[in-house]
Amino acid sequence: MECEEAGRKGREDGRTRIVVLDEVDPSGSQRTRLSDLGEVRWSGDDPGGVDEILERLRDCETAVLGWTSLDSEILDLLPDPRMISVRVTGYDHVDVGAVAERGVVVTNVPSYAGVAVAEFTLGAMISLLRRVPDARNSLREGRGPRRPFRGTESRNRALGVVGTGDIGGNVARTGAALGTRAVATGRRTDPAGAAELGVSHEPLTGLLSSAVVSLHVPLTTETRGPMGPAELELMGSGPYLINTTRADVVDQEALERTPRTGGPARAVPDEVHLPDDEPLGMPNVIVTPHRGTARRRL
Repeated sequence: MECEEAGRKGREDGRTRIVVLDEVDPSGSQRTRLSDLGEVRWSGDDPGGVDEILERLRDCETAVLGWTSLDSEILDLLPDPRMISVRVTGYDHVDVGAVAERGVVVTNVPSYAGVAVAEFTLGAMISLLRRVPDARNSLREGRGPRRPFRGTESRNRALGVVGTGDIGGNVARTGAALGTRAVATGRRTDPAGAAELGVSHEPLTGLLSSAVVSLHVPLTTETRGPMGPAELELMGSGPYLINTTRADVVDQEALERTPRTGGPARAVPDEVHLPDDEPLGMPNVIVTPHRGTARRRL
């Protein structure tokens, strides 16, 4: 609705100028809708730096973007933006405070890829519980196929869900079909919401002993690093940690120390922010390149 209003507002002086800043891969119907709203410039790839961002946005009124960061310095150099439309759920890569000072509208997609990320999460959970990465590594190291890797079934195992919005809710509901017992913490703590999701609510420290702990909170000032050294230590060497949200929801230095100081037996971060490639070689950390949302359209 806000996109349509911005389009109509722009037409008072002519067709509004819309720039698709990076590789957001819109569907055919989305392309048509944007073209109906104004004059659209499409980008087939991600910009290579600040100069290219500014060149692409040089006279735009509405910017549509996926993951390109827009900070106050970039916003200061833009002539007259009216709207920034983030085509994903998280918008921490846009300086919202700076945008608000300029009176620019920011939108996001709260229910973007909720099913895809939930399926990715549960796929990672099953892979960890059945020790698929361990078995694969054993074969690659030439230790033979008969080495015993006794896994654990998901049925009757506790699944700790941190954040019960669209994605966390899908994880809890789909996990129930696999027989897991969801324990959750989040803003939705009312009895009706818990009954609808089939979860019991605990404070964060109360669910860290779950077989699997999965993080599904947006990155904000309040959620930066709630999984720090103390929380990872509380998890001990038993639970698995899956993070399909922003990297910095987990204290990155604490994550790096996890293999040497206990912590979860194995972690699957779908994004990391560390100064080197050490996590790629950690035996109990499986890093993926923030691909939980990636899926083909049918």
